[in-house]
Amino acid sequence: VFDSLCVGASVQHPERREMLAPLVDAIERGVAEHRFRAEHLIHLRCEITDPQTPALAHAHLDRATVRLVSVMDHTPGDRQSPDVERWLRATSKAMQVSLEEGRAALEELLERSARVGAGVEAEVIGLAQQHGLPVMSHDDRTEAHVDAACAAGVRVSEFPTTLAAARRARTTGLGIVAGAPNILRGGSQSGNVAVRELLAEGLVDALASDYVPRSPLEAAFAIADDPSLPITLPQAIAMVTATPARLAGLADRGSLALGQRGDLVRVRRMSGRCHVVAVWRAGRRVF
Repeated sequence: VFDSLCVGASVQHPERREMLAPLVDAIERGVAEHRFRAEHLIHLRCEITDPQTPALAHAHLDRATVRLVSVMDHTPGDRQSPDVERWLRATSKAMQVSLEEGRAALEELLERSARVGAGVEAEVIGLAQQHGLPVMSHDDRTEAHVDAACAAGVRVSEFPTTLAAARRARTTGLGIVAGAPNILRGGSQSGNVAVRELLAEGLVDALASDYVPRSPLEAAFAIADDPSLPITLPQAIAMVTATPARLAGLADRGSLALGQRGDLVRVRRMSGRCHVVAVWRAGRRVF
């Protein structure tokens, strides 16, 4: 399990700066006390619009549990939220403020993003590389986004939002991660490209749970069941086992082979649904 923790504040969640250290400590305490059946690692999701993000990330990058970093820009008008007015209405409602107050927060965010975004992103990527950690870009929308990520040393494009960005990621050699819930619900909740379209062109390497823990397993079988997709069940399962392990730099797991950990999940399908009936971690049954 990669516990994905936000690094840096967002418009809606300034408290995330203070939450990060206690969350990391809680996860590591759970690991030390053997409270988890699965192995828990940490994925730092770094907001580049917060000037405090590099310092927050730097405080945790040397922890053994931290194994993955992504750089994220949730500034509306680009990437995940190209419709600024839609973002403004949704954010104002979530914050329970007027549209005028929301617009003031938006203008402040746009100014800060333009002023510090590029520098924060470069600093975070540099810090991750110093610690030997793989770095993912997030919500690439254009070929230019992908090219910039490649030039900065990013290895994986996580959740490209358009076919053009995904195609560019493929030609430049970036790994491509897509959201499994997108497959199960039949499209993107944000109006971006449907993962099924990416799969049809061979533009998905790995599937992420994206807030729905069981979705990768369900999605792998759904992909294999779809006659319109040229993907076998072993190939679909690899999208949630071997390939994610490789992209995350976890060389000791992801396949059934001599010298690997022996992480196994036994699944029974009943009435088209997947039921986990047994789990082994490093060869020891935990469920």
